[in-house]
Amino acid sequence: MVLILIAIVAAMTGKAGMSYLNLSNRDGRIRPEPWIGLKANASDTWKNVGRNMAVVITSVTAVVIYFQVIHGERVSLDLFPGLSLIAVFALMNAFSEEVIFRFSFVAVVHRFGYSPYAAQGLAAATFGIVHYFGTPGGIPGVLMAGYIGWLLAKSMIETKGFFWALTIHFLQDVVIFFALLMK
Repeated sequence: MVLILIAIVAAMTGKAGMSYLNLSNRDGRIRPEPWIGLKANASDTWKNVGRNMAVVITSVTAVVIYFQVIHGERVSLDLFPGLSLIAVFALMNAFSEEVIFRFSFVAVVHRFGYSPYAAQGLAAATFGIVHYFGTPGGIPGVLMAGYIGWLLAKSMIETKGFFWALTIHFLQDVVIFFALLMK
């Protein structure tokens, strides 16, 4: 399904749209967003902020997952055979969801000249809504996933690449799958 979606986006957007799947673009100027602490500071680039966001977002995800999945449950740390599966599933899920919920919106919005906020809004709304029944779930899941959808679309737009969106999402999925396999 993801490969079909990539083909559809490629047909609609051409080479310019496909360039957003680039993993080597890791830096870019950040458009100020004062409401989340991203000010108009020349030192704020995705190279620095992306790394910091990866740590903060993964840590917050771990806390929320602990309270939603693990808290009060008996857990098993006998995961050795499952560790490689966690990494594989996390990468597959992160890649698939980034293509579906970010890349498709970013590439098409860019191709047709709409505001980048349109891609970010679509990414936030769709990613948030589908996570109501996900992990984390409920209203906290919608809010967290909506914010992540918005932020990762922003990272793709401003770096013209896929690296931070995939990396941050992968780290979150590792935490989530690890917690689910511990039960």
